[in-house]
Amino acid sequence: MIKVVIADDEARICQLIKVLVDWDALGMEIAGIASNGIEALMMVRKERPDILITDIRMPGASGIDLIKQARSICPSICMIIISGYAHFEYAKTALAYGVKDYLLKPINQKELMASLQKVAAEIRLEQEQKEADASLAEERTNDRKRLRNVLIQDLLSGQVKASTEEEMEAQYHFSAKNGVCQAFALRLDHEAKEEKDRPEELVWKRTEKIIKSGLERFSEEWILYWHDCFLYGVMNYDARQVEEVRKMMRDCLNQLEAAKHLIGVRVFSLGLGGSKKTSPELQASMEEALLAVQERFLCGSGILLENIEHTPVLYEQRLLDKYTRRIGHALEILNIEEMKQAVHELFQAAVDTPNVHGFELFELVCAAGNIFVMQLDVKEKEKLMKNLKENCDAASNAEELFQKLEQFEEAQILEILKVREADSARPVRKAKCYIKNHYGEQITLEEVSAEVGLSTAYFSVLFKKETEVGFAKYLMNVRMEQAKTLLRETNLPVAGICKKVGYNDLKHFTHTFEKLAGVKPAVYRKLYG
Repeated sequence: MIKVVIADDEARICQLIKVLVDWDALGMEIAGIASNGIEALMMVRKERPDILITDIRMPGASGIDLIKQARSICPSICMIIISGYAHFEYAKTALAYGVKDYLLKPINQKELMASLQKVAAEIRLEQEQKEADASLAEERTNDRKRLRNVLIQDLLSGQVKASTEEEMEAQYHFSAKNGVCQAFALRLDHEAKEEKDRPEELVWKRTEKIIKSGLERFSEEWILYWHDCFLYGVMNYDARQVEEVRKMMRDCLNQLEAAKHLIGVRVFSLGLGGSKKTSPELQASMEEALLAVQERFLCGSGILLENIEHTPVLYEQRLLDKYTRRIGHALEILNIEEMKQAVHELFQAAVDTPNVHGFELFELVCAAGNIFVMQLDVKEKEKLMKNLKENCDAASNAEELFQKLEQFEEAQILEILKVREADSARPVRKAKCYIKNHYGEQITLEEVSAEVGLSTAYFSVLFKKETEVGFAKYLMNVRMEQAKTLLRETNLPVAGICKKVGYNDLKHFTHTFEKLAGVKPAVYRKLYG
């Protein structure tokens, strides 16, 4: 609703204006009525109206003063003045101060309505323009933020093509014209599962608050970007403050460590890339930051990781050759303990290498995992490797890193064992079903083996392993249980039951039944029939 204040020292004029207009129809409401200039200004200050309808001359403040002061309180206020003929020239002067319209006394309803409609249209047009401008500004801000986020995405994927400050500014709205630029990567390792279930937004907000408080002291321009468990950042600051910024980052890390239980994080690892003179060099700085974060496997977390030597010292292939032989044999016989021994030997050889780097350990584990996966008879090998890398990336130290590899390989071996167990049980289930439907016939081991598609020898061993009895004994037990049921529930003669359950020799049937049930068939019927 458009708010209106009416000011006139004549009460009847105020009342007349009030009743002449259908305020609701115009989308307006009367916020107050004043009887002098001072009162009018108080109402303007309190109500912040959109329209002030005022007499040009009132006690307490001259017309021009009232207009000036009302404008200073509400710069966007629209004013309509009321004037007698004697004040007409004075009213025209007031128009120079932004008065929208003037009305002569006595007030005419049509003129008043026309004036209010005109002013209302201007107010709504101005409001629409403000909303459009705000929407455009927000859209531009979002576009700028999106492009700046794309910078970090491109840095992480190595796809930054810009080679000059101008190109960086045009593509990403970021440059290092006013100093140096630098990248960093902050990794968050969650605590127990219940902590990991804490809303990510809350964790991000608390972490960002500490990082931003540090950046605001030195950097006029920075970008923060969340992805998975990482907060990536780039910053631009005065080249003379490199050491101060390093100290600031260390202080931020200390604050995060002190508040980690409140935030819901087990450990923080902060990798800092080198400071660069031009923004296109941010690619190198980000790579340095990512390498530095991986030093947590050796140096631990909670310290600022930087200035990492890139030269590899680990003779990876020699270690992997031995691991390949051991893990291949472990997979062949599906031996989890042998697999664990292969991983442990790889771990020990790697960490015992002098001056080994964290990134080398990570690459070694990924390579070892790839060797293992390539020997699996599975379709989604790429998906398995992706899962392994994600799990390994969550490790906080070298021991935990290799544990991730061990747990991954153990899970795969257990899955193979489970599938094989199910595969071996399937033909036995099929055989049992066949026996249940054909026990009254002269079925044989060879016949059932052929039915399930296995050799007689292999099926015999497999069947005994699954049922813990041989085929012949299992068939006999099924026949005897069926014979007991028929003896209890039917009046069939024993000879008829003998044939019905697959026996041709009554004497052999009776002997077998007595051996299992403890009594002859006829006696069993008398006892239980």
